[in-house]
Amino acid sequence: MIAWQEGFTLGSGVFHFTRQHPVMEIVMEHIKKNFQPEKWGSSGPIVFTKILKELCGRNVRVSGDECSGISLLPMKTFYPIPNVIWKTLFMPQAPRDVRK
Repeated sequence: MIAWQEGFTLGSGVFHFTRQHPVMEIVMEHIKKNFQPEKWGSSGPIVFTKILKELCGRNVRVSGDECSGISLLPMKTFYPIPNVIWKTLFMPQAPRDVRK
C-alpha cells in the first residue's frame, strides 16, 4: 500500500509491499540506474509516481484504487496534516486547532 501526497504524487514516506514485490524491484532498479544524489527527489515520490503511472496507466489518480496489487490510499491516511502548516503544530494554540 502507498498513499497519495499533495498534488498528483504518491508519497514515499510510508508504504508497505510484500517481500520481493515486483513494483519494489522496479523501483530499486530505477533508483540504481538513475540516482542523482545532488537532485532532490531522485529516489522518492517522483520515482514511485512515475513507475506506478507506467504500470497502471496515466489516469491513476483515484484514492481507493488498486494497481498491480497495490492499494492507493488517500493522502489523509498517512499525512493527516498538510506539510505546509507544520509550524502550526508548534504554536501554543495548536492543540485545539489540530483536533478539528
